[in-house]
Amino acid sequence: MAEHVWSVLCHRCIVDSRSNRVSLIDAIEELKVHSADGSVPAEGEVIAIDFGASLASLWMRSDHLQPESFKVRLKFMAPSGYCILQKSYDIELGDVERARAVTDLQKLQLTNESGSYFFQLEKCVKKRWSTVARIPLRVNWETPSEGNDMAKNEKTGKKAGTAASKTMRSKTASKDAKTAAASALTQRPDRKKK
Repeated sequence: MAEHVWSVLCHRCIVDSRSNRVSLIDAIEELKVHSADGSVPAEGEVIAIDFGASLASLWMRSDHLQPESFKVRLKFMAPSGYCILQKSYDIELGDVERARAVTDLQKLQLTNESGSYFFQLEKCVKKRWSTVARIPLRVNWETPSEGNDMAKNEKTGKKAGTAASKTMRSKTASKDAKTAAASALTQRPDRKKK
């Protein structure tokens, strides 16, 4: 039966059309969720957030001469074990020895739990599902007062402000880096009027 080789959660998955090489950009291991109003979902409530990521997987034949097809199931599990999402799809290894499966995750549903969520990949063999991979995603809910290491009236220094400004102008900086840079810039002292 076909084998799962790897799975990676990332912001972008780019496949070069000439070489068929894949580039997995900005692997995701942790997610900090900021609530603008300082609240988290009520117990038992599931909310959707903008995520804009992909789960990329590589599958290959167990016998490179034998075509195979099978079903795969993707589950997104909360720390409590609650299954938030479940999707199934078919993998066809008829004309090819290996295949990539890329699942777009534009929105992500979360419960009120901080902790390790898992993307669980399962393969159906003889009408039985078996887990082949568990990809962790650490989720931390933060209220506006959490994650703010600046003491009251403390200001970002000139060097840190310059570095943050460069990060904001960068076209290659990640969303998280720009968020941190913007936060640092809001703590810069006001400019003196001439």
